[in-house]
Amino acid sequence: MIDEFCEFGRKTKKNTEEAERNKALREHIDRVNAEMIELKKRRPKSPIEENYIFRHESPRIREAEQRTRKDAYRAELDRQVEEKRLRRIAEFEKNEAIDATSNARAALEFANAREAERKSNEHAKEMARKQLEFQMEMSRVGAPSDRNWLWWAERPDEHGWRDARLKGLKHTNQVERNQTITQSIGMLEEFKARQAHDDMVMRDNRRAKYNKLRDQLHENSKMLYPLTKSCCTVHPPWPYSSSTNFSRFITLRRSN
Repeated sequence: MIDEFCEFGRKTKKNTEEAERNKALREHIDRVNAEMIELKKRRPKSPIEENYIFRHESPRIREAEQRTRKDAYRAELDRQVEEKRLRRIAEFEKNEAIDATSNARAALEFANAREAERKSNEHAKEMARKQLEFQMEMSRVGAPSDRNWLWWAERPDEHGWRDARLKGLKHTNQVERNQTITQSIGMLEEFKARQAHDDMVMRDNRRAKYNKLRDQLHENSKMLYPLTKSCCTVHPPWPYSSSTNFSRFITLRRSN
């Protein structure tokens, strides 16, 4: 029984709070609507000259606005397409430059490895030939064969294989860096020249396009304007009727 009474009290309190929130929300909405109505009443009206008499615009003005919007939309599309094309060209050339640099580095490393292998093979062949000649000479003069006659192994490197290898290992990184920098500079200059040429071609195409469009507009204007005729029975009475109706409209509006 006590639990049911507590539950009833909580529900009553919850309903009371919800009713208060709904009441505050309705008051806030009514206050905002009243402020908006007051602001609308205080808003200044547009000048009389800007309001059309029969509340409709000229079809020619509406068509001109539509053409302007279409031209702006077409120009924006052309600009976006051109930006995407230039971005793709830049990414492609960047990837090509990276691939060219990697290929050049790999080719240089392969050439260095082949050169070191060639010198090593030549050195081994020369040492084997000298050893064979020395053994044949010792056999001819009757020297004992159980002694170690490889005293020539301690002599300086006659063919420069060890020096060339050490020098190559010491300066390979610097040579690679110098060649990479030189290739990068060359590719950058080539890219700049190609980009300048593409920009010039793009400007020429755009200039030719807009010149053609301008000539077409002039031609259309020449074709349209001579067709405009004024009827002798309608045009002379129009200024008088227009001024009279406009005066009546101003009088009616001021009276309202």
